[in-house]
Amino acid sequence: PEPVAPVTAPTEPPPPTPAEVAGALERRATARVARGEVEAALADYDEALRVDPDHFEARANRGRTRARQGDLARAIEDFDAALLRRDDADLLIDRA
Repeated sequence: PEPVAPVTAPTEPPPPTPAEVAGALERRATARVARGEVEAALADYDEALRVDPDHFEARANRGRTRARQGDLARAIEDFDAALLRRDDADLLIDRA
């Protein structure tokens, strides 16, 4: 008789990486900004950066949001930290 293949349990997908979690939070934050939910958006950006401190988009967009809220000192801190991770002409203009 033909050998029977062993039964294996279905494999679970791997857990998301910190960058994936931060990216999801950043996208939600950006949507919240568009709906005017600024405080919730800032909380999402904060959480994204807690999960992945090097997440460029979360850092840059938190800076942009802070700048629109008039929190220029903290916006510049975010812009500078983001620019240490990646050169970005648009972010340089926002920083100016």
